Amino acid sequence: MVDLQIAAGMGYSDVKNMMYEFNNLAKEVGKSTQEVAVAANDWLRAGYQGKEASDLTKASMYLSTLGMIESADATSYLISVLKGWKIEASEVMGVVDKLTVTICSVCRVIGIGHKLKSR
Repeated sequence: MVDLQIAAGMGYSDVKNMMYEFNNLAKEVGKSTQEVAVAANDWLRAGYQGKEASDLTKASMYLSTLGMIESADATSYLISVLKGWKIEASEVMGVVDKLTVTICSVCRVIGIGHKLKSR
């Protein structure tokens, strides 16, 4: 929670409320609240704020769940795609859809993620 407070520049009570939202998302996608919080922290440190960071965190969790990859890897891949290909945050679910719908194996998700990250 301290990392989130620093990254978001928010007070304790605001971060505490955010953690409740993280818990709900974690239950929805079958992840831990800690995984969601770590992803949110990564998005905040990548320069995204507010609702945008929240939506990106959700996208990371969906990619992780649907692509059967680690949450940290999903977040890293998406940050790389958005920054490297100059894609708007509002388009991130399209990226998630393309990665998960057209890919038939976990190895391909990981391979494509690594390729996108290295660009």
